[in-house]
Parts: sequence; structure tokens; C-alpha cells
Amino acid sequence: MGKFYSILQALFMLAVFSLSLSQLNSQNVVNNGNGIVINQGAWLVIGGNYINQTGGQDGFVDIDGKMVVNRDFINNSANEVFINIETAPDGEVILNGSAIQNISGTTSTRFENLNIQNSRKVLQTDFCQVAGRLYVQAILDLNSNTFVIDNSSPQGITYSSGFILSETTPDQGLGIILWNIENSSGNFEIPFGTGNSANNDLDLNLSITTSGSDEGFMSFSTFPTSTTNYPLPSGISSLDPFDPAITVDRFWLVEPTFISKPSAYITFMYDFPSAHGINRNSLKAIRHNTDGNSWNDWGPAGDANAAALTVATPIITPQNFYAWWTLSGEEQAEYVYVPNAFSPNGDGVNDEFKPFINGYEPDEYVFYIFDRWGKQIFESNNLENGWDGTHNDSECKQDVYVWYVIFSDMNNKIQTLNGIVALIK
Repeated sequence: MGKFYSILQALFMLAVFSLSLSQLNSQNVVNNGNGIVINQGAWLVIGGNYINQTGGQDGFVDIDGKMVVNRDFINNSANEVFINIETAPDGEVILNGSAIQNISGTTSTRFENLNIQNSRKVLQTDFCQVAGRLYVQAILDLNSNTFVIDNSSPQGITYSSGFILSETTPDQGLGIILWNIENSSGNFEIPFGTGNSANNDLDLNLSITTSGSDEGFMSFSTFPTSTTNYPLPSGISSLDPFDPAITVDRFWLVEPTFISKPSAYITFMYDFPSAHGINRNSLKAIRHNTDGNSWNDWGPAGDANAAALTVATPIITPQNFYAWWTLSGEEQAEYVYVPNAFSPNGDGVNDEFKPFINGYEPDEYVFYIFDRWGKQIFESNNLENGWDGTHNDSECKQDVYVWYVIFSDMNNKIQTLNGIVALIK
């Protein structure tokens, strides 16, 4: 161990030294059947790939410090890489690359704590898991795979920025977050996103009020559909008696797998385009009863917040807790559409950002843009006048901005909508 520890010290010093010289970007560490020990307070910085292999034995890492990997994390051994994981895991892997990083290999990896930062991380291997916390500060693309949170605490996913991408359809294979909640209660947040904005614009919150039985788990996923709500979830043949025209273009999987199911509330967030033509104040949750093959034996139920693009269910009792959910409502009298991104680059496509109100011209109308610090940078009272991405004749930087539109509806009542838009260059 003393000889190996000296080698590790040399590797660590080389990594730190090379990183300071910006010369480590293509350097890989290949663990060809050896053991790596990273003590508490120590950092192992890898500018390239980490590749866990099998030589005389399976390569492994005993981590109590931090391991930074700037390219792919690949496990080609027969084990799950990390050993001696404590009850309260203290080691942390930081995937910090500026280019797309893959979590891949022939065998899944079990991380102690995983912190994703900067670029998109793409899951290439099924049933990778984290024993401690998944820190989300970037995009985690599930890529039709399942990622396991083996931590019953509501802090098992800790969100700062970015989102979890789970937009593949049943035919492609669902991307699933499987959370071993066991008999815990509290608020469990899954920061899903569409990929059409920079944030978690499909944020899903499960609030468990009465816990389920031991060793139970929840499966979470979501996927977009066409305006006819196709494709339907696997095993479901119809949306009847609900009308696809007034049902959002999306389904959610919120599936309890317990001997005794919990009681819970669910708050769904949807993206604006998926609710085109629907009165968002009328949206309520519906769910499919697998046993009775019915969408309407519970609900529609819930409280809609049109401005926040959310619907919160009433309490869901164990006997009413099934897997598949969506939102249905009433037809919208007027059609209001606000894009969630634009690119003012002068190419004549999507250069201007503004709301679209079809079917009538409102008597009152004002449109505002604010930056992320709340400073107003644009105002218009003309429905035809959109924001070109400038302020005081200077181009605004690529960022996320807040918009408000206040207008009179067909009944001459004042309506207020707000949201965010991504300025992309």
C-alpha cells in the first residue's frame, strides 16, 4: 500500500500541476485492476477520462475525498467502482467538463455523492446510482436509462441549476429516476426540464404525508406527445373520455412500488407550448387506473396556477395512487402563445420576442422584459412590437430574462401572464 500510495501521490501532484498549466485536458487515468484510495481532504483531478478496468482484479476506488473528472467516466470492470461506502457517504465525484461527458461502460457505477457541473452529462449505462446525494448543477440526460437515488432523504437530489432530461418516448425507452424513498416522508423534488430552456421547466414535486412500507421506491419520468396525445404510455390504449384538444401534450410517470403505498400530493409543472389552446386556469390532474383501465375513476382534481404553469393535486390516498398522470382542462376563449426562447442574430428567423394573441385584438396591452436582477429593459404597448434583444442600443448577453404581459381578454377582463425566455446567441 505504501508503494501504491506514493504512486497515487505522484499522480495527484502531476494532475494538479498539469491542471495549473492547462495541459491535462486529454490525459486519462486507466485503473487496470488496481485500487485507488483518496483520503478525506485529498483531491484527485483527472483532465481526461477515468476508465475502470479489470486486470488481475477489478479496479476500485475507496473515496473519502474528492475526485474531479473532466471527460468521460467509464466502468468496464465487473464491480461498481466505489467500495467501503459509508452509511453517510462522504466521498464525492465531480463531473466538471466543459464538453459533453458520458457516464458509460459495461457495468453500472455506484457513486457515493455525484456532483454534475458545467456541460451536459449523458447516461450511457443503465441503473447507475448514487448512495448519497446527486447535486444537479448541469444537464443530466437520462438517455432512455434509469438512474437510482439510493437515499431515502428528500435531499437525495439537491438542485442548483440545469435540469434532468427525460424526454424520450415509450417506444424509445423511458428515462427514469428511481428513488428508494422507503418509508420516508417530506418533499421530493425531481428537477425535470424540456431542454427548450436553461432551467427545470418541468419541475415535479412529490410531497409524502403518510409514508409507505419499508423498502418501497418511486419511479419518475415524463415525455412529450403530439397534440393528439400520441404516443400514449405503454399498455394504455386510449385517453377516453378526455379530449386530447384540451389535454396537455405530455404524460408523467409517478409510480409507487410499495407493499403499502404512501399518501401524497403531487405538483406538476408543464411547459407553455404543451397547453396551447387550453384555459390554463381550468387545468386539473387526471390519472390512469391500471387495475380498472380507466382515466376517470379519480378526479379531474387539483388547483391550477396559470402564471406558474403548475397544477397541485389534492391528497392522493394509497388506493388512488397509480403510475400515469396528465392534465386536462377547458378550451381557451382566446389563444395566447409566448415562446420560451429566441435568437436575435439577424438571420431573419426567430430574431424578435413577443406574445402572440390570436382571435381578437385586446383593448389594453402592455409587455415588459426584465433581467434576472429585476431591472426593466423593455416595454411595449403595441402587440406588433417585440423585443429585439437590445437595451439602450446595446446587445444584451445570452441569458434568461423574465417577461410580463398584461392584456384585456375577450370579456374585457384584465389578465396577467409571466414567464422566462432564453436569449440564445
